[in-house]
Amino acid sequence: MSHSGRDHALDLFKGILVVLMTWCHVSQFFGDHAGHPLLDSLETTANVLVFPGFVLAFGAAAQLAFYQKPFRQALPGMLRAAARALLAFYLSGIAFRVLREGRPFSANTVTRVLLLRDLPGWSEFLAAFAVMGLLAILLYAPIRATRNRPWLLVPAGLACLSLCFVPYQNVGHPLLRLLVGTTAYASFPALQYLPYFLIGVHHARGGGRRWALPALLPTMSALGLLRWWQLGQLPHRFPPDIGWVLLPAAGLGLLLMAARGLDRLRLARLPALAPRHLLGAPGRSSLFYLLCGNLAIFVLAGLQAAPRLRPRGWGLFTLSIATPLGSLLWTLALLLAIAFLASLVRPARRRGT
Repeated sequence: MSHSGRDHALDLFKGILVVLMTWCHVSQFFGDHAGHPLLDSLETTANVLVFPGFVLAFGAAAQLAFYQKPFRQALPGMLRAAARALLAFYLSGIAFRVLREGRPFSANTVTRVLLLRDLPGWSEFLAAFAVMGLLAILLYAPIRATRNRPWLLVPAGLACLSLCFVPYQNVGHPLLRLLVGTTAYASFPALQYLPYFLIGVHHARGGGRRWALPALLPTMSALGLLRWWQLGQLPHRFPPDIGWVLLPAAGLGLLLMAARGLDRLRLARLPALAPRHLLGAPGRSSLFYLLCGNLAIFVLAGLQAAPRLRPRGWGLFTLSIATPLGSLLWTLALLLAIAFLASLVRPARRRGT
């Protein structure tokens, strides 16, 4: 999401999340989990962090781009943000069904995705962001009203977390499933994760208003760990248990701190290798990178054309994508390819073509 008064540390934060999510998808599709059990633990860690992290970043970007403007000025940009996420879901979802699963490119396949009756795998998070974008519009006035009363965000967040106890199996309407969750398929219910959006809004307001986060985020994670201990197992991700939603809070706080530290790192002799450039680029265009990454993965998986280990190969082709290190390096190669594609698209935009 573009916004005025750009927060480069926020771009770095999103860039880290883009790498984590893309790597996680690469590992899930091509990793050898039986031969490398470490992949399961690494994927779980990434899964805990990435979606709520993007929600937090979305809240911060919305505060910087929209909530400081009058509603009539902010509305067109907010609608575009929601529409872009919805279009990305349509492209990713249809691609998964057709390219990955080999289903026919038929009216039935397409219509079910367009009407949100089918949320294909590895694409559902994009639908969640479209819904989150609409919620950001509906909550414009209430969120603006909390600027001088930030404590109101706490009961609002608690109300959202309480929805983790709804009987998910009874939720039937497609849109309601996107809002509060379902047992019918994997989804990221927007309302249960909305507390991270509110945290992002509070974070972006800056100044002394950030005082609550160093206490709030560890407390949330501590409650998530307590829930884990109570259950005797990792809380459910789909549909989300309250413990799953709470767990990543402290980790996201650490990632925000790391992003701010990286933003201060300057490489005078090699500016192109500075974190603001390398990680900031995917952070500034996170939706584009995630969509292109998904499409590439679906094509490779559908064709069963994952890179193979070749003893006499060269470069990356001596590394198996099925290993933890190989999947990471192939992920970075994929992101570099997307960056090259983005560099081709940007000049065309400047020319108006």
